[in-house]
Amino acid sequence: MKVYFVRHGQSVSNLSGIYTRESEDFLTPLGLNQAIMTFSKLQSIKFDNVLTSPYPRSKQTCLYKDNVVWEDLRERGRPEECLGLEFKSPEYQKLRSEFDKINFFDFKQRSNSVMKNIENLSANTILAYSHEGLIKMIFALCLFGSKLIFEQHDLIYTNFKN
Repeated sequence: MKVYFVRHGQSVSNLSGIYTRESEDFLTPLGLNQAIMTFSKLQSIKFDNVLTSPYPRSKQTCLYKDNVVWEDLRERGRPEECLGLEFKSPEYQKLRSEFDKINFFDFKQRSNSVMKNIENLSANTILAYSHEGLIKMIFALCLFGSKLIFEQHDLIYTNFKN
């Protein structure tokens, strides 16, 4: 089985550097061009299943008509206190780190569930459109398995660039 993960194209919050609600974040013109370029590069591959996060920026990036929305492919989100904060601000970074630590085990469990559900598909080639956090968590789980701890995941999340 081959699984391809694609992160959504550039979104308005990516460009502005300011956190917005997940459901209100859409692609920029560059993000739409990135979606088209990704689609053209992947067109030669026959995918048995195309999955996408329910959030608008992932659905906009996925140009395949026959896709299935998977709720578990969503990003983990952030607390309300993060709304309107710059990603690079110390306040946002502190809130992000605290929230991620508190929710680590739930997010790890959901990511494991995504991996198991993908394994259970009767498919040879799968394409999944998702988000930075989930893709990095799945990567960390592939490296460390069930023994993954928060500090290992946080190192991957903060040091692996898109």
